[in-house]
Amino acid sequence: MSTSLPKTWRVVYPEDIVSEPRAIVSGPFGSNIGKRFFVGDGVPVIRGNNLTLGKKRFIDEGFVFLTEEKSKEFKNCQAIAGDLVFTAAGTLGQVGLIPENSRFSVYIISNKQLRLRPDIKKAFPEYLYYWFSSVRIRNYIIGLNTGSSVPLITLGKLRSVPINLPPIQVQRKIVDLLAAYDHLIENNTRRIKILEEMARLIYREWFVDFKAPGIKLRKATPEENKVTGKDVIPEGWEVKQIINFGVVATGKTQSKERKDFYGDFMQFIKTPDMHGNMFILNTSDKLSQLGAESQRGKILPPDSIYVSCIGTVGVISITTEPAQTNQQINSITLKEEVAREYLFYALQNIVPTMKQYAGTGATMDNLSKGKFESLNIVSPSDSILEKFNSNVSSMFDEIKKLSEKNQNLRQTRDLLLPKLISGEVEV
Repeated sequence: MSTSLPKTWRVVYPEDIVSEPRAIVSGPFGSNIGKRFFVGDGVPVIRGNNLTLGKKRFIDEGFVFLTEEKSKEFKNCQAIAGDLVFTAAGTLGQVGLIPENSRFSVYIISNKQLRLRPDIKKAFPEYLYYWFSSVRIRNYIIGLNTGSSVPLITLGKLRSVPINLPPIQVQRKIVDLLAAYDHLIENNTRRIKILEEMARLIYREWFVDFKAPGIKLRKATPEENKVTGKDVIPEGWEVKQIINFGVVATGKTQSKERKDFYGDFMQFIKTPDMHGNMFILNTSDKLSQLGAESQRGKILPPDSIYVSCIGTVGVISITTEPAQTNQQINSITLKEEVAREYLFYALQNIVPTMKQYAGTGATMDNLSKGKFESLNIVSPSDSILEKFNSNVSSMFDEIKKLSEKNQNLRQTRDLLLPKLISGEVEV
């Protein structure tokens, strides 16, 4: 793809780096792998939620499954360690690499995906992952879109993507250098998960099992029983609506036709920015100062809690700086700072209720601002709220610091990546 590659490099295409006839395939025909065939356990099906836009090699969880017998019908659509999987319909540019230590020995790609199985003697799968996940190539793939209402790339389009390929030993060095950043990110991510789980366990012990220190239980009212599912509730606690915890607001998307409304002044948050992030540190879109001030009433302060309420209902995150959101998100600006940690987990605890109340709109689930505000949760006494905050706020602060470290590592890696895969920087 480059006109000034090092002498030992060459430009190849996916079919140049495979060694078997069906190394590049598309997923099964849609009706052959629909919901009616999914079961609780068996052979996992890879879907869009298992791939990212260069953030993680593979998300090895959140699968639907086929029976062993049914999966045999899709032998040509299997994915194994070392295979690359691409989104073919939907969020173009997503790519995943099945790791050597994957949870399952065999996966099936969905009807909205493509698979590439490289010959490891010609190209390292890890090198190819970095190539296809780079911003330049992601945008190149997005530009191959042949869909109308749904973005789409075909198998032929994937075969047409050029690859800058250095000698195998250079590929190894590039992979080792970039993987060092990924390993640091993975270590920090593991620490984040441990801290999140520690805080969640304390929340469950105190506010679900009602084993907070020093409490006395009383008989629950019928309304309290309906919310908690328990016959008792701690003295001094009560059931309150979400609106009692702060000011609820719904975001709004600025006109895309106003190019001057977008820039690098303020975060503009959408649901994809929230996935997997307790704290929102970066967003795919940002508003200019003009765009932000044009709807000043929609600016929300740091430490607001955001909840996705249209489409994917129940993704919950916390902001780190002033921001605005699109209309699919309801936010809570808290009355009491000490409620942040408690409310974060309390909202996660009622996600099933949110989805139930959302119902199904004309095209997608929709939990309106009014319905969201009226959702009930247990409100503890002020003393217990302060004790919980004292116990877990340091965990939240450490999670935020580790998330910031990961963001800096990703930015450094992403600056280095295009220079390495273009041969601009020697290794």
